[in-house]
Parts: sequence; structure tokens; C-alpha cells
Amino acid sequence: MRQMMVHFPPQMGLRPRPMDDYDRLCLRYYRASVAGNLSAAAAVERDLRPRLGADCLDDAFSAGRMLSCCDVK
Repeated sequence: MRQMMVHFPPQMGLRPRPMDDYDRLCLRYYRASVAGNLSAAAAVERDLRPRLGADCLDDAFSAGRMLSCCDVK
């Protein structure tokens, strides 16, 4: 299986990088939150808490919002 890569918009000036598990969790959390799917967001939140702590979910939301603007392939 090929590694998924995050390709940032050109104006960001960043090189593509491999997508890791944290990126996937943040993207899932952002999409569930925006869609209003609170049960899905809570499920992803349980996986994020050990990595970020209870008070850092804003960071995950922001990272997910940034990743939603990127091309993942």
C-alpha cells in the first residue's frame, strides 16, 4: 500500500509530507464537527485525548481545518 501524502496549497510554500495517524484523526474530528455529527466527533475525541489532553481539542480542529484545504493523495 502506498503512503498517502499531504500536498499543501502552493501559497503555503510547504513541501508535501506523509500523512500520519494524527493527521487522519484531526481530519476526521474536523469533518465530524462541521457536519454536526456529535457522536462521531466524540468517538474521534476519545482517540485524540491521550495525544493532546482534554483541553487541546481546538488544536485538532485547527489542524483538521488546515488539512481539509490540502490535497491528499
